[in-house]
Amino acid sequence: MEIANSKGAEEELTSEDTKKMKYSWNLICEVLRMEPPNSGTFREVFDNCNHGGAWIVIGTK
Repeated sequence: MEIANSKGAEEELTSEDTKKMKYSWNLICEVLRMEPPNSGTFREVFDNCNHGGAWIVIGTK
């Protein structure tokens, strides 16, 4: 309740605030461990390039 009382009505929590909340921080860490934020994302090639003798063409994901 200390953190909630120190914040104004419209103020958002910062990462430093959540790190002070032992159980909430543990929950955040566990969720990120189970489902990393970059799962299911792809990178797209914007220029043809040669990587290890294989050509990678524009648009490859």
